[in-house]
Amino acid sequence: MFKKMQFVISILFVVAMVLSACTQATQTTAPVTEAPAVTEPPATKAPVVEEPTTAPVVEEPTAVMPEVPPLSDIVLKVTPAGGSTTTYTYNFNPFSTTYLFPTINGIYEPMMIINHVKGEILP
Repeated sequence: MFKKMQFVISILFVVAMVLSACTQATQTTAPVTEAPAVTEPPATKAPVVEEPTTAPVVEEPTAVMPEVPPLSDIVLKVTPAGGSTTTYTYNFNPFSTTYLFPTINGIYEPMMIINHVKGEILP
């Protein structure tokens, strides 16, 4: 049943592609718009400027300290995914039944430890 439906759908797809390729392509053109007629703006009067009767008063800015929320005593401890501690355990025991994260079964410890920050290789 599934193979029949897959065959029918693929045939319908091919027929639709052939029919869409056979249609005439129509070019679409943008409609022609007329340019607006140039008109002169209406005459306006010049604005009247009033003379100030008194000198403006300049207020000196006052320093307003924003409120700062109190500090929290929450400590965030970040550990590597799957690891229980942030320190690396140096356990080069070939008979150990556990493996270090993120190695897979059979790979227990690396032969060298690379410190990318300091640029050191530790055997």
